[in-house]
Amino acid sequence: LDIIDRHYNKLKYNHIYNIAAIIIDVNTGNVLAYVGNTRCKKNNHGNDVDIIVSPRSTGSILKPILYAAAINDGLILPNTLLADIPTNIAGYMPQNYNHKYLGAVSASHALAHSLNVPAVRLLKKYGVSKFYDLLQQLKFTTITKSANHYGLSLIIGGAETTLWDLTTVYAGFSRTLNHFGNYNGQYDLNDYRENNFYFGKSLPEKKLTDFNILSAASIYSTYLALTKVNRPLAESNWQFFGNTKKIAWKTGTSYGNRDAWAIGTTSRYVVGVWVGNANGVGRPYLTGVDAAAPVLFDLFAILPTSQWFDHPYDEMRKIPVCRKSGMRASDICTPVDTVWVPVSGLKTSLCKYHKLIHLDYTGKFRVTDACESVEKMQHRSWFVLPPIEAWYYKQTHPDYVELPVFAKGCSNAEINQMKIIYPEKNAIIYIPKELTGEKGKVVFKIAHRRDNAKIFWHIDKTYVTMTTGINEIALYITGGKHTLTIVDDEGNSESINFEIREK
Repeated sequence: LDIIDRHYNKLKYNHIYNIAAIIIDVNTGNVLAYVGNTRCKKNNHGNDVDIIVSPRSTGSILKPILYAAAINDGLILPNTLLADIPTNIAGYMPQNYNHKYLGAVSASHALAHSLNVPAVRLLKKYGVSKFYDLLQQLKFTTITKSANHYGLSLIIGGAETTLWDLTTVYAGFSRTLNHFGNYNGQYDLNDYRENNFYFGKSLPEKKLTDFNILSAASIYSTYLALTKVNRPLAESNWQFFGNTKKIAWKTGTSYGNRDAWAIGTTSRYVVGVWVGNANGVGRPYLTGVDAAAPVLFDLFAILPTSQWFDHPYDEMRKIPVCRKSGMRASDICTPVDTVWVPVSGLKTSLCKYHKLIHLDYTGKFRVTDACESVEKMQHRSWFVLPPIEAWYYKQTHPDYVELPVFAKGCSNAEINQMKIIYPEKNAIIYIPKELTGEKGKVVFKIAHRRDNAKIFWHIDKTYVTMTTGINEIALYITGGKHTLTIVDDEGNSESINFEIREK
């Protein structure tokens, strides 16, 4: 209670009045500490509400479960590159918290930094209904509507959960890891069970099976990624958290800064924290990192030291992995690392980003056998991102080297030179009115492999303008269906259809 009171006395000056926290013993499932709300003697700010069992918007707190599920099913390896680019899925356009894009990012980095766009794109690939069924298996009791009701927003705050359910699930994950080695690679069906208030209650009998919901290897890989989450700058006990305080943890922040979550686990304890206002009023800086995580780490600081989880080697294999793509290495990948991955990772695809390209004798220009003899060619492996991913990626990766241009007279048809970023194919665009009452403009944006390429823009086969370098334009477009066509100075072209609807 002293820890909760101390943080409440800081947060109340930002008009944040409610905190809840729960600590679970992993082995027994016993509730070691339960603070349903803050103590407020003078003013009633909903302090009589038991927040621990109150459904609140999940924010990003479910992302680790999707990451584990995708690894479990052999959809990704822990560091597989995911696209982080402007995305429009049937009119749904997710945004990262900072409204920026990295182009391509490893799945573990996307999880540790809680990027929304890669998570939504991964959920689309994994399947909303399949993920919904997994959450039902894990007994998230407040996710009661249909999978179609939640849609892709399920992964970034479209549903509600409780601290009680969340800590129950994480305790099940941690028990699974603890028991995997003890049970010789088998699973106990009773590892997933509700938290327990009654300390004298005996543990349920083991019900061993060959598998249970998620593999130990996928959980372990997820926990490793969660140890890389950036801790809050205000964490006063930062210097004390070395290897003896290794914690897998995740935060979440709901839309409008109404709910701040933090969940963490060691092999012995699960700690869950929620911070916000019981009446749902959002506040600036009411985020998982700024408000809930400092409480989480103060609670872990008073708990006894825990050993880290044992590596589930029986469910993992050492394989060559492409360092740049995080995918299984192909014959032309370089550099390559040999790393432990879950057995399910053997089903994942080979690296699709390394391409074998052919250069002239100088090594400066790409060529084909139509313009250069094979004997004079240099053959090299090249890391190649799609144009739209490359455009954003190179802004934070100055070491990214674009493909050399083709020698004069050589065909470049086999490599996409450009990509329309916005709008996406068959997008429906709603045009609001400006404050002046006038109709707003539509912004068109493309990416090209050559920064100095000249781009010729056409709407419905009518030439509009030419740009170089900064390849975006804003135009007044009438309502109805249209076609955008772009042509570069080498004759490459790209077209998409879109529709304008006025509000």
